[in-house]
Amino acid sequence: MKTKKNLYKIIASRENLDFAASKAVSGKRYGLIRHFLSNRETLLDKLHYTLMSCSYTPSSYREMYIYEPKERLIKIAAFYPDRIVHHAVMNVVEPIIKQTFIHHTYACIKGRGGHKCINDLHSDMTHDYANTQYCLKFDIRKFYDSIDHEILKSLIRRKISDQKALNLIDQIIESTGPGIPIGNYTSQHLSNYYLAYFDHYCKEELKLKYYYRYMDDIVVLGSNKTELHYILNNIKTYLKQRLNLEIKDNWQIFPIDKRQIDFCGYRVNHHGIMLRKRILYNYFTKLRKHKGQLTSEDDLKHAMPSHYGWLKHISDQHRKLIIHNSLNS
Repeated sequence: MKTKKNLYKIIASRENLDFAASKAVSGKRYGLIRHFLSNRETLLDKLHYTLMSCSYTPSSYREMYIYEPKERLIKIAAFYPDRIVHHAVMNVVEPIIKQTFIHHTYACIKGRGGHKCINDLHSDMTHDYANTQYCLKFDIRKFYDSIDHEILKSLIRRKISDQKALNLIDQIIESTGPGIPIGNYTSQHLSNYYLAYFDHYCKEELKLKYYYRYMDDIVVLGSNKTELHYILNNIKTYLKQRLNLEIKDNWQIFPIDKRQIDFCGYRVNHHGIMLRKRILYNYFTKLRKHKGQLTSEDDLKHAMPSHYGWLKHISDQHRKLIIHNSLNS
């Protein structure tokens, strides 16, 4: 297997650090990054020297709890130098590991987000009813916390052989443990890559035609329950033996048109795509702030652009009903 060499100089280059800083700054409140912006050139020169001399050491993390979509403890790296280093690494590494992903891997890949995932899923269901009557749905128990450092590092070495680049990536992986921190920019890409060869196992060895993965949430479609139970047992064995991961006990195998598939914020069956109940509840909660102010769909689009974005991907009948209720509530 061909691996990439001579990456470290690109990661540590002044040009890449400047690009990484611009990405890291994007969307941040000025007060949080004021010191960096006031001394940007000096600090980036210093970071360039630190990386070129191989003397970079990750800083301590700040911890905080988030409560949406569920309560979780996240670890936040210092903006300077760590988050800039994370972006600098992924500017170079992400295009390399991206080549490993199958077509039906969706998270953290440009042009392949949750909306494409649910549209692909529904399209396949409507084109092959006979082989998509049942669904196996599961996710990984404590996925980020369960990622094995040594296994992750060995997987990265399948694609990269530059020792200095590997040492830097290893530092980031080992900067906390066990697992990898949810808050890191690198974590979303590396965790997605952690399951990349599992995807190939499912598609190439188990021969799964209808397989969809959004990070650690996985859906498999089949024609009967017996087939899906067999697949589940093989998947459990692979995940445990190869990746030291376990499936949550709440896995489900069910007939799609009786239950619907709750996936990527939507509920889908052969008849259409609808919003998940919580998304719909949040939508109408936000809508109360605009009561009596919206008279057209165009008003709705401009007043609630992110929420309206969810509506664009649901079935026409469901969307029209929601819009009608929105404008007449």
